[in-house]
Amino acid sequence: MSTDDLEVHVDVAAPREAVWALLGDPTRMGELSPECRRVTWVGDVRVPEVGARLRGVNRRGASVWATVSRLVEYVPGERIAWESRFAGLPVSRWAYALADGADGGTRVVESWRDQRHWFVRLVSPAARFTLDAREHNRRGMEVTLQRVRDLAEATTR
Repeated sequence: MSTDDLEVHVDVAAPREAVWALLGDPTRMGELSPECRRVTWVGDVRVPEVGARLRGVNRRGASVWATVSRLVEYVPGERIAWESRFAGLPVSRWAYALADGADGGTRVVESWRDQRHWFVRLVSPAARFTLDAREHNRRGMEVTLQRVRDLAEATTR
């Protein structure tokens, strides 16, 4: 993990199955992320499995962009990860890992790995409208995990 990579976690007072129902299907990311608006399958594979491709549409303010991602890890009930590209260039790796938490709950760890080329990192602040991609992503990850917690806990009440 480089110094730019991130991990954020949350403890959810809900069983792993309730959390996995939200995170195990990446097309639900539009409900969870403050920046992602929609995720759809690309190609013939339309279920979560390693190699499946996804198109994500993102929005921040007036800026809208799309990425194409490929699932690189999928262990039902435990882990899911995808690597995103923009204009054919590597951008990032997003992952979620679930573990048993206290009192029957679930610990969720979201991680982000910056995979941009150094030159893309240099010019990205102008394109992304943020000087600090790491801090911006940390805040977004916290919002995402809060939404996961709220939804998972609501379904088990």
